[in-house]
Amino acid sequence: MPDDTYNLAIEMSGPTGSITLGCGDELIDSAETPARRPGEQRVDLMPTAAALCEKHTVHPDQLAEVYISIGPGSFTGLRIAVTTAKFLAAVGGAKLVAVPTLGVIVQNVVCTTSRGQHTPDEPQPYQHAAACLAVKRAAAYCAAYSADDGQWFQCVEPAIRPLRELLTLAPHPIAVVGWRGDVDESLANDDSIVFLPPQAAAAHSDALWRLGRNAASRGQFIDVHQLLPLYARRPEAELLWDQRHPAP
Repeated sequence: MPDDTYNLAIEMSGPTGSITLGCGDELIDSAETPARRPGEQRVDLMPTAAALCEKHTVHPDQLAEVYISIGPGSFTGLRIAVTTAKFLAAVGGAKLVAVPTLGVIVQNVVCTTSRGQHTPDEPQPYQHAAACLAVKRAAAYCAAYSADDGQWFQCVEPAIRPLRELLTLAPHPIAVVGWRGDVDESLANDDSIVFLPPQAAAAHSDALWRLGRNAASRGQFIDVHQLLPLYARRPEAELLWDQRHPAP
């Protein structure tokens, strides 16, 4: 395969990060970064990426495309991921694809295909899904998706809202993946809503790689100067700074 077709997906939005290396349309290998403890800085991305590339004899300047999960998620993880992507673009000329993290998470929900067929030992496919990320006690950053020929497409735009509000806007029956902080008995007993287990909410670079590769094939790249983390609300560090340094 030509060296200039290598690509890398970087997912650092959650407590555990992951990196996926590909070549053209072939996924080669993935590696996970260590789990992040509260208050711990993310300094493990570059060593993990370097080890993965070295394992497959890929030099960083051979990376033609880099796909980034841009958030919302971990403040430090997203900043480091975006900075790393910009470095690879500046030094090696890699093209960049930005993928919202909700879109990565919803890939954990199996969606219906054009045939709508599955066997009993396979996960149940769904026609509609909701992806939710915790923001504050009474609301989440969330969106809803509908399946079309085996792919998820947004049908309710992302926003900070109570889960009940999203489920009112979204079509049913629906599978919910991620935060479920305001689920009460009426929602839990609604047969048209399926709440998937917590482990299904973990974003992984393999899913990001597939989304990024699909976007890259359509030429959906982002300028390096426009690549920024996506935060559902202002980071706590900025709020604290404003409190300690009020405007005159």
